[in-house]
Amino acid sequence: MQIHQGFIANYNHVKEVLNDRVCFGSGMEAPLSRRYYDAIYGRYMDKLNRILVKVNTASNIK
Repeated sequence: MQIHQGFIANYNHVKEVLNDRVCFGSGMEAPLSRRYYDAIYGRYMDKLNRILVKVNTASNIK
């Protein structure tokens, strides 16, 4: 996915989305343009919600 002019990121490696940058862990960051922020942040929140659903589902099974 494109996150900035000249920057493409593998979404599977995104650990955090901030206002002006995307963090990949171990100190690696790339700029995030205002143009792509809404789309990237929306996908990031969907990813977090899917993780929370899995965790809650797994904890309800026990």
